[in-house]
Amino acid sequence: MLWLWCYLKQNKNIYGDKLAENLTDIEKRVLEGVVACKTNSEIAEEIGYTERHINRIVRKLFRFYGVKKRIELVKLIIISRYDTKKDVLQRT
Repeated sequence: MLWLWCYLKQNKNIYGDKLAENLTDIEKRVLEGVVACKTNSEIAEEIGYTERHINRIVRKLFRFYGVKKRIELVKLIIISRYDTKKDVLQRT
C-alpha cells in the first residue's frame, strides 16, 4: 500500500485533470462502473454496449493506469480522489 501512496503523491492527476483528458467519455463511464463494483455485464447493460466491448475497454484502462487487477484500479482511483480532495481542503 505504501508504494501506491508514493505513486499517487508523484502523479496527483491520475484521474483528475491530465490523464482523464486522455480518456473517452465511454472509458470514463466504464471506469465509473468499475469503481462502483459493477460487473462487466452490468456495465454493458447500463451503457448499451456488448460485454465483450466492455472487457476490451477494461483491459485498456488496466494498461492506461498500469495495473493488472480490477481491485488495484479501484484502489488507485479511490485514493487519488481522496488525495485530490485533501489537497483542495488544505489550500482553502
